[in-house]
Amino acid sequence: MATSRLPQAQAGDTLTPGDLASAVAFANAQAAALNAALAKAQQAPQPDAATLAELRHQRDAFSLSALKLSTQAIALQAGEARVGAEHIASAIAAARQTVDAIADVNQRLGRLRAVLDFLAAVASGRGQAIVDSARTLKKALDG
Repeated sequence: MATSRLPQAQAGDTLTPGDLASAVAFANAQAAALNAALAKAQQAPQPDAATLAELRHQRDAFSLSALKLSTQAIALQAGEARVGAEHIASAIAAARQTVDAIADVNQRLGRLRAVLDFLAAVASGRGQAIVDSARTLKKALDG
């Protein structure tokens, strides 16, 4: 049962890599930033193993998300919400604004988990999952 106000996707509706350019750019930027944060954290006198593991995990997840979203069109599931490029770009812009303002690595990692979940929903092509994940992302960013 669809609960969004977006029109329904029809067979053949897709999100192309061009539609997802802002998401790909954000994912690549976060992978690079996480790599830099990982290098810095590894140089600490007593690096926190859990933080290092999460930095590695998220760096790799953002790299994989960028690859997935930039190399194939995402088929939207017919009958579910038809999420467009402008919706994805809006969510990514909000994420960028919030995440860029967070200096603490652990707080940043917490917000980025929600972004990763959102990107996974986008890659699934399931409109309602994307809408639900966008709502969860907004709550996390407002957090």
